[in-house]
Amino acid sequence: MAGANKEQPAGTRRNRMSFCKDGPAARCASRPTCTDTQERVAVWDAVADYVQEHLLVQKVGGLDCHLGTFDTINKDIRSEDGTVTLQWPVFHLSANLIATHHLKPRRESLPAHRKVEPLKYSKVAATASVTWQRAKMCIQSTVSLISGCLKNGENVAVVLKDIGVLHIDGLTFQMKFYRDFLEKLSGKEKFRRALLKAPWLLDMVASRAAPVASLALSGCLVVFPEFQMEFVPKPPPGIYRKSSGSVPAEGKPKKEEALPPLVQEGKKVRFAGTPTFIKRLSSASVDAGEFRKIRSLLRKDSSTFR
Repeated sequence: MAGANKEQPAGTRRNRMSFCKDGPAARCASRPTCTDTQERVAVWDAVADYVQEHLLVQKVGGLDCHLGTFDTINKDIRSEDGTVTLQWPVFHLSANLIATHHLKPRRESLPAHRKVEPLKYSKVAATASVTWQRAKMCIQSTVSLISGCLKNGENVAVVLKDIGVLHIDGLTFQMKFYRDFLEKLSGKEKFRRALLKAPWLLDMVASRAAPVASLALSGCLVVFPEFQMEFVPKPPPGIYRKSSGSVPAEGKPKKEEALPPLVQEGKKVRFAGTPTFIKRLSSASVDAGEFRKIRSLLRKDSSTFR
């Protein structure tokens, strides 16, 4: 196709990336990378749309999105007054990332002997308004960048629009799903009844209101697809913050507050009285020393904030 590698218009922020030495990022030193943040977000939003469509129509088999594989299983929630069966999404991280960084899942793995469908880059490209070559390159280079962050000891989160958040902390990973997405899969009423029987399901639900960085024990991680470091000060010991997804006593699910839009570098986002400190990363942020420096600056900013 003519113009297959046409670039996006100038004027968008560009972050050069160079994680290409080890693991699944090997052999990509000469491969072009997706350095346009706006384009990278658009491509991954399109991937999320594709994944959501695949799971909602309940096709037989999973979907490999290069980062990992999504599928659904039947999840039985049993209690004295009966059983509720949910359509529950599961995610298994890329085998390359698992092997390279010795990662282990915290929750369900994919069903055995399930057919897996590869991602159709042309479909992603059409949604993101780029060529399929550009979409493929952007997806692969993002996974390489994630691998580089893990190699340097950083905690990572990948936000998939309207689906949930993949969180990699230390040597473990977990995919948490947004409540409204889970309600779409099983039906709102059925999911509400399951919550009343098993409130522990909320441990696997991602909050749209909470800062992404709150998932990390340290309160600091690198967030994709934006490629930015976020830090949120943890509350002092003994202070309990009620989950925004909890179920009130009368049995009606509490409506989550909308997450304030993540703002540009240097700005702060408030959540329950605590700001989130954000730093957009760039080519100077691709090694462990720079990560430590940026993390230190964010913590310093948080300590002086009033």
